[in-house]
Amino acid sequence: MKTELNQNTQNRGKGFWTLKKIIGIAAIVMAAASFVSLFAELNSTPALPKSKTSPPTVTSLPTQPQGAFPGIKNEKGETIISPAYAPITQTVTTAGIVTPRNRLQIQPPVAGRLEQMLVKEGQRVKSGDPLATMSSTDRATLIDAARGQGQKAWDYWQQVYKPIQLVAPMDATVIVATLEPGQVVAMTDAIVVLSDELIVQAQVDETDISSIALGQHATVTLDAFPDEPVDATVEHIYYESVVVSSVTVYKVDLKVTNIPDSFRSGMNAQVAFDVEHKDKALVLPAEAVNLTKGNPMVTVLNDKGKEETVDVETGITTNALVEIADGLTEQSKVVIKSQKLNIAGLAGKNPFMPQMKTKSGGK
Repeated sequence: MKTELNQNTQNRGKGFWTLKKIIGIAAIVMAAASFVSLFAELNSTPALPKSKTSPPTVTSLPTQPQGAFPGIKNEKGETIISPAYAPITQTVTTAGIVTPRNRLQIQPPVAGRLEQMLVKEGQRVKSGDPLATMSSTDRATLIDAARGQGQKAWDYWQQVYKPIQLVAPMDATVIVATLEPGQVVAMTDAIVVLSDELIVQAQVDETDISSIALGQHATVTLDAFPDEPVDATVEHIYYESVVVSSVTVYKVDLKVTNIPDSFRSGMNAQVAFDVEHKDKALVLPAEAVNLTKGNPMVTVLNDKGKEETVDVETGITTNALVEIADGLTEQSKVVIKSQKLNIAGLAGKNPFMPQMKTKSGGK
């Protein structure tokens, strides 16, 4: 029995030392894992900023939406881009109004009473179509008296004394037809107003009239429907000026290519005349070109990565884009101090911004 007790004691001692070895190995493994984690964290720590005398550091911009013009930013927050080829159009923009080409008021030949209105607003009529019937004052008095004498007398005078019929003198659209049967009308009243065709009449400042020519393309946008621009062409330029709010302007008539149903006489519109257009021009955002000192200048990065100012020759210039005719190439690195590249109204047309969908097509 004593021998068995000694063997048990020895076995317990061996088991204790085995457990101790296992615990020690686990501790070593945990320490090694902590060291590896600490080493990785130290390696991921950002580098200290460079001194002010070192060249500017250029880093890639974050991933941009599909269609965005590729650009880079430096540590100053300046955007660096390259010129790109894109369409560009120079325009003259002014206010206009939708108006009938020929507005014709149909007035009664005599004073009397309206008997029937045979048309409604928006209806197309042809030359000779009846528009309304009316009675002269004498006929209206006689018919009213005959009505009191019974149906036979009334029928008789209706056949003997015919009402006056007003007819359309031309093919046109009815734009005013608001009178009701029974109303008394004078010879100066308009029973119906006709319009042969709706046009847009613009008022162009005298300083811009030299840029307008017959047949010139323009885009008309109604204030009431800003998302539905339509194409138009210059049809007539008035020879006599008018003064509006102390400004001398010339009226210009434009023929709309396809008149939409939304057009109404008297609607206000914005008219953009295409003065000059290029399908492919090397352009920059307008804020990249400095025009304050007379000669157009652009800030670029030279081969050493340092900023310098160079003179450029510009072509077509708009509120958003500037054509670079000489002085830069597609490989030039242009520095834009301003970060506001999004220019209202050019979504989908500015090559430096993401393409955006529009509701309907204008030009």
